[in-house]
Amino acid sequence: MRQYPWYQEQWETLFHDLERFPHALIIHGQDNAVCDDFAQNLCHALLCQNRLADDACGACDNCLWVNNHSHPDFFSVDEEGNETTDKLIPVKVIRSLKNFFELTSHQSHGKKIAYIARAHRMNKESSNALLKIVEEPPNDCLIILSTSQLDAIIPTVKSRSRLVHLHQPVQEDGLAYLHTLNLDMDASTLAFFGNSPVAAINERDTYAHAKSIVRALSEGEALNPDAIKNDWLDYGLAWLVTVMQKWIYDLLLFKLTQEISYFPGGKSALKKLAGQSRLPNRMVFQKKLNEIKAYASKPVDKEINMEVMMMEYRKMFR
Repeated sequence: MRQYPWYQEQWETLFHDLERFPHALIIHGQDNAVCDDFAQNLCHALLCQNRLADDACGACDNCLWVNNHSHPDFFSVDEEGNETTDKLIPVKVIRSLKNFFELTSHQSHGKKIAYIARAHRMNKESSNALLKIVEEPPNDCLIILSTSQLDAIIPTVKSRSRLVHLHQPVQEDGLAYLHTLNLDMDASTLAFFGNSPVAAINERDTYAHAKSIVRALSEGEALNPDAIKNDWLDYGLAWLVTVMQKWIYDLLLFKLTQEISYFPGGKSALKKLAGQSRLPNRMVFQKKLNEIKAYASKPVDKEINMEVMMMEYRKMFR
């Protein structure tokens, strides 16, 4: 797995167990983008006729078909799985998998492979339709799911699948990887992205913005309403909620353990605020953030919701 060297051992283990593969795999981890990449690369490598060190060669007929989205033995639900989307996967798409698997494989000894990107987007009907396929799988078929929300996959599907957890690399490995790409990021930057070098790369433009928001939040109850800028919403309401959730998480973590996860540079402010805030108020605010996060991607008045969050934030310190 040259793309993400810290997953190389897991990648090799998977290929050593090819003969013992179940009919379904669930690739899960913190980052959707990483899970998508790993799962797609796995699909391509399994379909390749001339694998090179367990990677797709990129040149055989099968690889060319996959790259052109035209391989007859490959069914992809959302080929552009690396795009952020909240669109649900309708039940009719999952039911079409059954028709796909009933077709004869293009290759005499090949597998038919279906890939479902961000499988947490399946609703109840879609999940139950998938369960029916997994319960009575056709011969020589493989279903690969990717998700960053394993809890959203129904237990009966999980119990019939092999789970592959993509852990985050240790911070040292993440920083070393970033440096090989000539990206000058320090440990504090990587910490904000949950020690995920992939998230740090994809979202690095947001970090300076997040720091300016956290500087304002460091004032606690003294947060000046004039410091609240509309440009806080430049990356969307859901992103702003996520920044605040990370800040509140660190506030609670420091209160309980004296440790910090996302904002190591904010230790002095977190120490001060941890002593000023009350636990019941923090829980109320956390609940409010969760409520707003649930509809933040929908067409709502973002400025009003931002003002509500800041008002509730200041109440934590009263």
